[in-house]
Amino acid sequence: MFRRIAASSLRVLPCSRTSLCTPLFRPFSSLPRPADSAGVEAYKPAQEFIKEVPVQEVDAAVARCDGGPRPEMGHPVEFIKLTDGVVAVCKYCGLRYARKGTYNAEKSRVMGH
Repeated sequence: MFRRIAASSLRVLPCSRTSLCTPLFRPFSSLPRPADSAGVEAYKPAQEFIKEVPVQEVDAAVARCDGGPRPEMGHPVEFIKLTDGVVAVCKYCGLRYARKGTYNAEKSRVMGH
């Protein structure tokens, strides 16, 4: 039974076994990139997106970072020690944390990068 199903499914494939013509095997450079309304490429690296996330202010002396609200998409839990006036950065995802009340966007220095 399995051989009949496997053989029939191989017949409908448009490619031969030796060629890698499925979209799964195309290099990333050949894939189209999204463009905005003016036709300019709207591609930004992940580091640019993470910079847009505001600094998370925490009441405690230690921040807990797991990468976000969905545990299956996050990273191992990291406990980050917070110092007054210093912005600490998660080594896995790049989220920034500071102690509440001591964070000043202009004067605080960044640790961890």
